[in-house]
Amino acid sequence: MALVDSQGTVVHMNRALLSMLRGNVFMRLQAGRLVLQPVDALQQVLRPVFLDGQTGVPVRLGKVADPRSVLVWVTRLAKGRSQVGEGLAMVMVASRQQRALTEEGLRSLFDLTQAEARLVQHLSMGSSVEEASAAQGISVNTAKTQLKRVFSKMGVKRQSELIQAVYSSPLWLSSQTNDVSVQGLAPLGVRYDNPAHTTHHLRLADGRTLAFFDRGDPHGTPLIFMHGLVGGRHLAPPDEEVLCEQQIRLIVPDRPGYGESDNWQERSIADWPKDVAQLADHLDLQSFAVLGCWSGTSYALACAKFLKSRVSAVVLVGALPPFEQLADLPGHYAPMRSGLIVARYMPKILPLMHKTFTRGVRKNVHLYLTRALSQATESDRQPFANPCLRADFAAAILDSTSNGENFLSEMRLAANDWGFSLEGIDGPVAFWHGDADQFIPIEGAKRLAKFFQQAQFHTVPGAGHYLIYSHWNAILENFRLIAASHV
Repeated sequence: MALVDSQGTVVHMNRALLSMLRGNVFMRLQAGRLVLQPVDALQQVLRPVFLDGQTGVPVRLGKVADPRSVLVWVTRLAKGRSQVGEGLAMVMVASRQQRALTEEGLRSLFDLTQAEARLVQHLSMGSSVEEASAAQGISVNTAKTQLKRVFSKMGVKRQSELIQAVYSSPLWLSSQTNDVSVQGLAPLGVRYDNPAHTTHHLRLADGRTLAFFDRGDPHGTPLIFMHGLVGGRHLAPPDEEVLCEQQIRLIVPDRPGYGESDNWQERSIADWPKDVAQLADHLDLQSFAVLGCWSGTSYALACAKFLKSRVSAVVLVGALPPFEQLADLPGHYAPMRSGLIVARYMPKILPLMHKTFTRGVRKNVHLYLTRALSQATESDRQPFANPCLRADFAAAILDSTSNGENFLSEMRLAANDWGFSLEGIDGPVAFWHGDADQFIPIEGAKRLAKFFQQAQFHTVPGAGHYLIYSHWNAILENFRLIAASHV
């Protein structure tokens, strides 16, 4: 995949396409532009995409029988900023020499039948419906019937959307490498000395294992990320470039029971700082800042409370305040409101709610994410055009729902008293909240901010619940200013 502007100038390209270009007779990079053979082929495709608003415009390079032939699909993305101030297009390239998506993976991720998965395999590798039906020994009408069922299951309406869904899924990214996250979009010509998204493991004093990412500039200002209820170490934005530019070392641990961290059923929110202190000691961090996202708010503030001599600053994005009374709930997203009420007042039926929620998620996390984003603001949807973010977010959802007992424990902790007071947190606390957040009302975050003498509150007009992704650069730039002023 590559992101290009209307002139074919490459803004981003993943390693899979970069590798495909080496020695390819139909595609090449020339002066930063993607050039196809014949030389005007890409422009012929980009023109209807940008001028006429067409989506999923295909072009085949080479003859069908040529094993070197490739199929190119071009789809317009939401308007973004490029070198010429225009929108961007995603160029997706399938080659017959690439390893096909596994039938088992397609069936598992998208809930397809065996026949449907085989059809998607052929289409994703560059075959037309007619070619796919001939290869499988079925009629074209049968293939079209199967394709309609595939559309329904994947929540798409066109073949172009189908291909984009497959190419944007964790399944496609994982087919390129055993490490899903490092195959996302990365700026050309940038080399990172600290590989992104490598999972590390720390054996804690009580014998438990703590899993974490250590990303960005290894010599930069340390910032420890506290993920939300539906989250894990994959929840942090995947953009490695901005971390290096801002000279920030981002450390993202899985809390107990999430991802690859061992569970601890009896824990409280106030216990988390003990794990963080051991992690900081392991990484030789004398001081560090903490960032709490959504329900990670309480864990970030607990660190500021109990590790005050080591925590230099707190950043809270989409802060979820403590649930103290029913009057705190108006404005919350309905499922969140219901979950908090049940966890606090009717905990015995919480497992049933969890089972209902996770059934759809585990069955097809990609479709779940697509439907969730369909209700989001435009500001929220734009960052998820990055397939690496979609893959990471899907992985975070699966990590957080894989352990039912832990998820229920987290719900109960979020719905009840945090177990510590906010008094004594004297350092700077920066709040970031979108005024269009449909999950966590901004009024509750503003009430929470009043507890702190050194609070900054940033209201972002038009931003929604996924502000952490749409305004990641601005959040980190502000954090750098805070960190510099408190050295």
